[in-house]
Amino acid sequence: TADAQMRAGVEQAKADLARAVALAAQDVARDVARRQATQWLAYGMAVGAALVVTGIAIGRALAP
Repeated sequence: TADAQMRAGVEQAKADLARAVALAAQDVARDVARRQATQWLAYGMAVGAALVVTGIAIGRALAP
């Protein structure tokens, strides 16, 4: 009947919307995780560079 077809259409629309929302949430989560990983990588590289510079300065200070 028309009622059953309309209900089926509504349910399909709900399922499609839920799927779209889930995919959008996954995309946002992936982007946030990628941004955070990039930030940590940059911080790690900066700390590493600072340690190298500090090591060189200490080595020069202790050199005769």
